[in-house]
Amino acid sequence: MFNVAIVAFPNCHASGVHGIMDFFTVANFCGRAPAGRSEPLFNCQVVTVDDRPVRGYSGAVVTPTCKRGDFEPGLIVVGSSVEAAVGAERLEKTLAPSRPLYGWLREGLERGAVLASVCTGSFVLAEAGLLDDQVATTHWRAAPLFRARYPHLRLEEDQLLVDNGRIICAGGATAFVDLCSYLVERFSSPAVALAC
Repeated sequence: MFNVAIVAFPNCHASGVHGIMDFFTVANFCGRAPAGRSEPLFNCQVVTVDDRPVRGYSGAVVTPTCKRGDFEPGLIVVGSSVEAAVGAERLEKTLAPSRPLYGWLREGLERGAVLASVCTGSFVLAEAGLLDDQVATTHWRAAPLFRARYPHLRLEEDQLLVDNGRIICAGGATAFVDLCSYLVERFSSPAVALAC
């Protein structure tokens, strides 16, 4: 079984977090059925910075399913953390809640985990210094803000998905579906991804 952590931040895209969880749940069902497997393919958990629920920007509450310190994921998916239309004057405030996670993300990468971001989750990876020498993508509306803040990074906002090997970025908020399909194929099989 492969451990997957979905990181939810305050003001996140709550349906994206729940959608990723749903996608991996479907992958578990699809992975069991044809092969008669008894164990799920993925152990997918939602984590937050302080192990407490967060409120998404729609008002929906996202509740962690485990304590971050008790879980060692092989894949960490950073959900959308900054509204795509947010201005530079609000960026610091919206990124502040993610700072305590930067060390954890770096440790995960050093331990061998794959990191993925959805939409503006790429800002979190950039802030943590994890996109240096990588190619990134983000929501097209956030691209000017990303370029202004990280002029040294290579951004390709017209790409839906960018795979650097151990760091993967997906574009807009609903790109989580494409990302999940790609990840299920990578960590399971094309057949399971297609069945999802």
